[in-house]
Amino acid sequence: MTTKLRRTLTRLFLLFTMLAFTVLFLIFAGNAVSKWRETELSLAMRLADNFSEELLREKSLAWEDLCSYALESHAWLFLSDGQNEQAGPECFPTPLAELKEQLLSGSGITGAEEVSSTRRVEGVFSRTTHLLTGNHSETYYGIELRLHGSGPGDYGLILIYPRTALPDVLWEECRLYPILWLLAFAVMYGMSRFLIGRSLLPVEASIKSQKEFIAAASHELKAPLAVIQANVEAMEPEDGTPGCRRQTVILEECRRMAELLGSLLTLAATDAGSFQIQCRETDMDTLLIETWEAFLPICRKKGIALELDTGEDCCPKVFCDRERIGQVLGILLDNALDHSPVGSPVTLKASVLKSRRGDVFACSVIDHGPGIPAEQRERVFERFYCGDASRTDRNHFGLGLSIAKELVEKHHGNLTLFDTPGGGCTFEFRLPLSSP
Repeated sequence: MTTKLRRTLTRLFLLFTMLAFTVLFLIFAGNAVSKWRETELSLAMRLADNFSEELLREKSLAWEDLCSYALESHAWLFLSDGQNEQAGPECFPTPLAELKEQLLSGSGITGAEEVSSTRRVEGVFSRTTHLLTGNHSETYYGIELRLHGSGPGDYGLILIYPRTALPDVLWEECRLYPILWLLAFAVMYGMSRFLIGRSLLPVEASIKSQKEFIAAASHELKAPLAVIQANVEAMEPEDGTPGCRRQTVILEECRRMAELLGSLLTLAATDAGSFQIQCRETDMDTLLIETWEAFLPICRKKGIALELDTGEDCCPKVFCDRERIGQVLGILLDNALDHSPVGSPVTLKASVLKSRRGDVFACSVIDHGPGIPAEQRERVFERFYCGDASRTDRNHFGLGLSIAKELVEKHHGNLTLFDTPGGGCTFEFRLPLSSP
């Protein structure tokens, strides 16, 4: 119980702390990307300003030199003076004519950055910046400048600068974040194990004390109960007399108490880790037939048909504790008979199934009773749990299924519950065919 509680608390602690770290890292990543974009846009604008200053100085640099400088900066230039047009070489995946058309028509990306400004550098120029999209989902900064030089003509300058893709920005700026996240996860996991472990120490001590009390009380009660039962059996009242009826009631109550004490001792042994199973090669065909024959008289008395289905082939031999697996079969059959209406069948079915870990032996107990509601299925294997709070059957204490689950898990198997087609429940346990 404490192990399950510790796991649940650890998961909740990690969930909330790592969610906080994740949000924090996302904020940092967003700020890093934003600063990268601002720097990139500023660089594109400075580059455009440099070209405009050179042009305003009466073309102190030749056009070829400007284009060469632009290519080194991974940019593209276009110049027009109203009569002549000059363009740099193609250097982007998307045709430059399409990008130029986007810029001049103002049909850039929705929500694009657009900046208009004027600056005096031996004249006046206006600058407009758009965010352009290419044919391959890449984006560009498109900058259009209108220059008024000291000469006779005005100039129109277009500069297109590639925008770094978001994955590349994240790689450059945030590639250490996943490592930091994993380190934070490791630290938080260690802290959660330590803190939750320390906080659960009083709970574990209390539960341990309760289990020790139950084990000790169950053990101590066995002796006086056996004495009471032996003395009652030694009485010889005449049949039909009140003394005989009282003797029957006492013996029945002694039987119930003996079953309860046996169940409590089994669970106490599993909790203490002292429960041992004696595994050996077991002929499952023989075990199933013996179990079927043992329950036939009970089924006839209740008017229920008990069917045995082992398939066409013989069941394989399984390495298990024969007595404990027989106890599991008894618990499941007893549970099925208690919930099956008169005239309905109960089937004991065995088969061999394929799984990722190899072949497994599967045994199912199938009934056609009222079934178990979905909201109660997670609790049917809990100790002392009874689905029907109004049940008056005093022969059951809500321990059978929990014991069956413990015994199957001791064999490295699992016990599951699912619906029977047409109504009812199917309990199935699976055991590995190889040695546990």
